[in-house]
This record gives sequence, C-alpha cells and structure tokens, in this order.
Amino acid sequence: MDHLRDDPTFMALSSIQKIEYLQRLNMSESHLNPASASRARMLSGLQCMLENNVPLSYITPRIVDRHLQASVRHDKMDGECIICMREYEKNERIGTLDCRHEFHADCVTDWLLRKNECPLCRATALKRSRSH
Repeated sequence: MDHLRDDPTFMALSSIQKIEYLQRLNMSESHLNPASASRARMLSGLQCMLENNVPLSYITPRIVDRHLQASVRHDKMDGECIICMREYEKNERIGTLDCRHEFHADCVTDWLLRKNECPLCRATALKRSRSH
C-alpha cells in the first residue's frame, strides 16, 4: 500500500473514492492471501481516518428525504440530468437543491449520500444545522 502514497492518480481521488478503491483492493487480495487480517485492520483504520476528514459526511438517506425538495413534473423538462446523462421525461420525480439546480430525484439522492454538494456549481447542496 505504500506505493499508492506516491501515485498521482490515487492522490487525485476523493477520500470516498480512496475508501472504495482500498476496500476493493483488500477484498481481491484477501481472497488470494487469507493471512491479510492485519491488512484488513489497517484498512479499517484508514477508512475511519478518511471518513473523519470527509466534509459534510453526516448526510443520511433520512436527511435527504427530509430536506431535498422533490416533486413530480407533469410537463417535459428541457435538457438532461447531468448525473445520469438521461433526458428528463414527463411525470418524473425531480429533486431541487438549495442552489436551485434540478436533477432526477433518485440520481441526486445517490449523489448526496456521497457528497453534499451540487454536481453543477459545487455549492453546499442541502444546508442544514447539525443539531437537527
């Protein structure tokens, strides 16, 4: 794993992407080498460290459901959802972020569970106090 520290591609990944990559790496290597329990413990610690450094990682499905403005559009919207790259259709559920950008509700929900920022303008997507 030390070789990853100097890899520019690995360094460019977000913290969440690093966690996912390291988990996949650990899963594939543990099948080859059952003696990798210490590596799994190290990875678990690394995951905790990375998660603690991810800003706004407190977003949960319940928070998204409570705070995302979602509605069904009965008319056809122009354009496409930049998350999934599909055109908007009639009677689809659309999620609107605090910055007023709109996406398919399911797409933006999945996005928000990973990162609480708008995929377009990078503004904080759902502004809320931590006390709620």
